[in-house]
Amino acid sequence: MTSAGFPTAAPTLLVGGGLVLRPWLGTDVEAVFEACQDPEIQRWTPAPTPYTRADAERVVGRSIASWDAGRGGYLALVDSVEDRASGWFGIVDLDADARSAELGYWLVAPLRGRGIATRALDTLVEYSFEVGGLDSVYLRIDPANEPSAALARRSGFIRTASRVVGARSPEPLDTYTRLAED
Repeated sequence: MTSAGFPTAAPTLLVGGGLVLRPWLGTDVEAVFEACQDPEIQRWTPAPTPYTRADAERVVGRSIASWDAGRGGYLALVDSVEDRASGWFGIVDLDADARSAELGYWLVAPLRGRGIATRALDTLVEYSFEVGGLDSVYLRIDPANEPSAALARRSGFIRTASRVVGARSPEPLDTYTRLAED
């Protein structure tokens, strides 16, 4: 365990409905590349445009390294039968001293609007609190991204800051926070 409480290996978490969050694998690069061609993923996430296979390789590799270092990281949302990555959920930025982490996510278009993202985010939040020992988690969402803001609210997040410019984004984003005690 690290000081933040995260194991140094990515977990496999049951989401329900035959879906799991599992560690990214080198074989997932093509699925990430294909998913990140979606203009909505490029619009609402810090994914580069155009999104290349090299970008997908970097994301998958960075996730593996991040878990190995005990900083948490990203997980692939997959169907437990087909094992094809169809979403990305993870710990974007961990502040071990503050016992807090920024979470992030994307989901392929055919799975949106079915409650899958809510279940996956809730699973990641529970893991962050129970296993990671965090006191709070937060999301940074573009104010125009109402579907993502609605997902945050469904998962118990409260908007705690509006239109804040962060180090990783020149665009003003809203911050939604959820506390372990809630």
